Amino acid sequence: MKKDTRILTGNKYTKTTETNSEISSSETKSNYYPKRIKPCVEESILPGVTEDSHYRKWKFSKRWEAAKILISEWKRLGYDKEKTKSMVLDWNRLNKPPLTPKQVEENLLPLVDWVFKREFEYGCKKKLLELRVCFIKERRCLYYEEYSRNKAKSLSIYPDEDFDKNGWPGYLRKNYEYGLLAEVIYREMRTFASDKGVPQDGIVFIGFEYLARRITIEYKDIFPTAMTVCRAMKVLEEVGLLRKVSKGCFGGKGLRRANGYQRIMPIPNPQPEAIDEDSTNLLQQVKGVKKEVLYT
Repeated sequence: MKKDTRILTGNKYTKTTETNSEISSSETKSNYYPKRIKPCVEESILPGVTEDSHYRKWKFSKRWEAAKILISEWKRLGYDKEKTKSMVLDWNRLNKPPLTPKQVEENLLPLVDWVFKREFEYGCKKKLLELRVCFIKERRCLYYEEYSRNKAKSLSIYPDEDFDKNGWPGYLRKNYEYGLLAEVIYREMRTFASDKGVPQDGIVFIGFEYLARRITIEYKDIFPTAMTVCRAMKVLEEVGLLRKVSKGCFGGKGLRRANGYQRIMPIPNPQPEAIDEDSTNLLQQVKGVKKEVLYT
């Protein structure tokens, strides 16, 4: 989608074009991305593309868009311009149909020069989804999850270890009926936020039933329900580890939007007199304990 703006220069207005797309500016920190080619690009573009017969102009062809994406990927991975030109020539032979030698000289190789002169790259999702390159809506993408973790980690200001160092596991277990579950929920929300690239103090939208399923999978001896998760979340709010900043609501087609929670940062200290200093690796004690004893 393009948006036209006019900038006053002297006594004249100069028309410029802003493009709302996936192409990141030079301000985007590309070190968030894993140092390997994106799996969607590797699957759908690297083996070659088949051109639609009704597209004949270079800048309206699949090969043009695919070449831009591929060249920008190779540039991001550190290949120089000459090596990229060599690789793009090999890739061209895989396309159906490949560009003619004249088209290569007039269009494909100059595109490499064009990409290397500009500070941009294709990020994950957005335009890649529009071009039907990204598959994240169809199946899990480990590449994007790693990118999200890298981004969240780089944005982390406060040490997450303070949750354990400050004695929260022992405090929650000693003073609250749902203390163990509250501890597990806090850890799962932290992991979930990291996987989604949410900053430490960002808002996490997550439902009780989804949290219960995650915990059941991760902790085989704990089988919470949505109700017990709700009660444990209230414990986390009460002690000042979480705050609910957005109330869930029903959306279209009968779907419900989950509550939005925000972790309190920096991680506060519990009441010193209530900390059980002997409770360090408390989650290890969960294994072997019968579920019905914990949450019935």
